[in-house]
Amino acid sequence: MKIIIIIILLAFIILALSFLLTFIMYRMQFGKRIDICEADKKSDIPRRKKIEFYSGKNKLTGYFYGINQNKVNNKVVLLVNGYGVTYNAYMPEICELINCGYLVFSYDMTGCGESEGENIKGFAQFIIDAQNAVLYLKKQGLDKIIAFGHSTGAYAVAALLNIQKENLNKAIIISAFDVPNKFVRMCMQKNMKCFAYLLQFWISVFEKIQFGKYALLSGKDGVNKYQKPVLIIQGAKDDQVEVNNSLYSLRKDIINNQAEFLLEKNRGHYPTRIENEKDIVINKEIFEVIKEYIKDT
Repeated sequence: MKIIIIIILLAFIILALSFLLTFIMYRMQFGKRIDICEADKKSDIPRRKKIEFYSGKNKLTGYFYGINQNKVNNKVVLLVNGYGVTYNAYMPEICELINCGYLVFSYDMTGCGESEGENIKGFAQFIIDAQNAVLYLKKQGLDKIIAFGHSTGAYAVAALLNIQKENLNKAIIISAFDVPNKFVRMCMQKNMKCFAYLLQFWISVFEKIQFGKYALLSGKDGVNKYQKPVLIIQGAKDDQVEVNNSLYSLRKDIINNQAEFLLEKNRGHYPTRIENEKDIVINKEIFEVIKEYIKDT
């Protein structure tokens, strides 16, 4: 009996410690605002049109770029950025898409940049904000929407295919993972061993309590349910979403026969770029693939 009591107490202590650790980590990541960094403020900004739309109670700020383009066929590229930055960090990609002749819509998510919100809340907030952006574009009469997501934004795009498949014409998914709690566990497992599974459990709980049906949507399931064209791009040298922890790694489990996969062998977390010490240069080869992929939308 004494041994059983000791085992129960140890289990309770481990659960309590894992809860506390996960809560602290989760709050450090999501319990803050993300503001535009000084380097992005200095970027050359092309002509744009400012708009505002709501995601829940928060008013989000977005911009149309290339506003004289694609008015005839109502085609727009919706850019969903990754964690830790505002959409301004993707100005090289926005400018290249404009140069390719596309209308681009980008926005600051909840708790970021010019948008309202005390903090960015959690993984599923990326999905919710992206969904509200899609619904806003549809209300503007833009019938052909190509979702372009990177990192956590790419996860959001893939997950969004579970619930907005009728409103999206194509998806470009770059450096994405499948499910947030599993992604975090695999990132932490090397250092935390079995303890990482408890982090996975508590992240599931936190997301479910906050976001309900939007919590833990699978990117892989979204691509499979979509059954429309999807382009999944991954950098082989990505040290943030490593290949073995990426949506790309699940390509054998993806049954959408319109899904295409591209592994950039010499690129990291931003395969759309060729980065050096002095400047960011767009990866023209990747954008030729993207341009070819979008053109028949």
